[in-house]
Amino acid sequence: MTRGTVAEGGDWGERLAAHARALAVGWIGYWIVLTGLLHSPKLPRAPISISPRGLVIHGFTFALLGLGCAVVQRARRRPMTWGWVARWSAVFMAYGAASELLQPLSGRHCDVWDWVADTGGAVGALLVCKLAWSLRSAPRGEQTAV
Repeated sequence: MTRGTVAEGGDWGERLAAHARALAVGWIGYWIVLTGLLHSPKLPRAPISISPRGLVIHGFTFALLGLGCAVVQRARRRPMTWGWVARWSAVFMAYGAASELLQPLSGRHCDVWDWVADTGGAVGALLVCKLAWSLRSAPRGEQTAV
């Protein structure tokens, strides 16, 4: 693909970089909304449930948090190293644990399986992004070494 300007439809890296600040603000906004939802009084369940305990929803919402983090990192043209993945994994694990421990203050219950789903979603998203972007940026013929 020929590289052009963002206006001409250049590659995704250029498009992300052009919107790095907006992506960062959106990601932080999502994190704030997620925090509010996790600590508000429990809402009534919908008549249709994806999983009985809500673990799929927990995993999905935290996967979006991890994906947003990775996209912002990529947009800022910063390297996505294994150390970076480990640090943000620890942040999301601690955030999920703190969230679960604080939920009884708003009338909700603390559940270790919710924390496991939160961690799995966020860390899984970070790992998928790291592997995908490592493979994408590797020269042809070297795509097996990540």
